[in-house]
Amino acid sequence: MSTMSQGAAGVTEHRASRNRLMIGVTLVLLLGEFAHILLGALRLVLGLVRTIVAVAGRTPGTAVLSAAGLLVLLVAWIGGDRFLSGGGHSVDSYMMAAGLVVAAVCYAVARDLDGRSGT
Repeated sequence: MSTMSQGAAGVTEHRASRNRLMIGVTLVLLLGEFAHILLGALRLVLGLVRTIVAVAGRTPGTAVLSAAGLLVLLVAWIGGDRFLSGGGHSVDSYMMAAGLVVAAVCYAVARDLDGRSGT
């Protein structure tokens, strides 16, 4: 094999390796985004179920906190959607993160109220 063909083979192999790396990075990013969206959707569904159960249980404090948690989760979902589709602005990321924290606090207090009322 001539030196010229060895160099061309090395360049071709380097390009193939770089392409495999880029495909791998793209898959990780896409699956990471998908998993993130899936977790947000799951939180929304669980928040809706929690709110329905609280309203059906006729515990007003728990129902109000669960509804507030669901509303804040919806705000977090909107922030996450805007973050992923709108170029990744820090305000949208903050809205998503803060919404999740506030919703978690609402659900924790609602669970505490449930425990105290004996349901």
